[in-house]
Amino acid sequence: YQRRVRASKTQLIRTIKPWVLGMTCDEMTALLGAQTFSSAKLDTLKDLVDFVIDLPDNNATIISAFTFSADQKKAQKLIDDATPISCLFGDPNQRKHMVFIIDYSGSMSTTMKDPAGNTVTRLQFVQSQLQFVLEKSLRKSQFLNIIAFSDSASAWSPGVVPATDANVASAVAFVNKLRPYRGTNMLAALQLAVSDSAVEGIVLLSDGEPNGGRTQMISLAQSWRTEDRIINTVLLEAGGPAQSGAAAFLCSLANAGGGVCRTNN
Repeated sequence: YQRRVRASKTQLIRTIKPWVLGMTCDEMTALLGAQTFSSAKLDTLKDLVDFVIDLPDNNATIISAFTFSADQKKAQKLIDDATPISCLFGDPNQRKHMVFIIDYSGSMSTTMKDPAGNTVTRLQFVQSQLQFVLEKSLRKSQFLNIIAFSDSASAWSPGVVPATDANVASAVAFVNKLRPYRGTNMLAALQLAVSDSAVEGIVLLSDGEPNGGRTQMISLAQSWRTEDRIINTVLLEAGGPAQSGAAAFLCSLANAGGGVCRTNN
């Protein structure tokens, strides 16, 4: 019975993992405290350590959740080996071949506060978060591409390429050159992404509704989706009012693509 309870808790945590945007060390410690067995605590830490946003500064609280020195050493090793996850993009390691689709339409000039309290535009925040993902979260064994869209869509590379240091630096430079401009031709960006047969995972970020093509995008996502392919979406509302229409569409698109929808406000 105890093994079944432990397994069910671990399975629950793994089920909700795709929806996790981030947590503090204190929140992780509280989650570990809800576990009775050391093995379950270590499983939980292993599954979620990448999502802890203040790990370098406050990880001592996590270590304190473990009673035995052997378990503390194992926990420290998990912390030391952690790959941090962006609070905006979530886990980029769900698939090996990833494409990040970025909206740089005119509304991305809207200002907001970043986690440090600085005033930035939405696009500047996305640029910094995507740079973090590419440099810190993406694994060397993965492949990547970047597609940016406003009135039209353009790709950094003709297809996904290995996440080497040189390719990551080039992709970051491509993203950081973007400036807010005109409309939201999301359909063109999605069509460009799925045209690469190697792509397995898509993360599409926008701050609003597309100019058109909603039905086409839903159909495209449904036909492209397989057990090995997913589309995750991110709505960036920070700095402005809630956008129920955009939220509804992006969630529908994620559902059609077998992924999850996140809202950052």
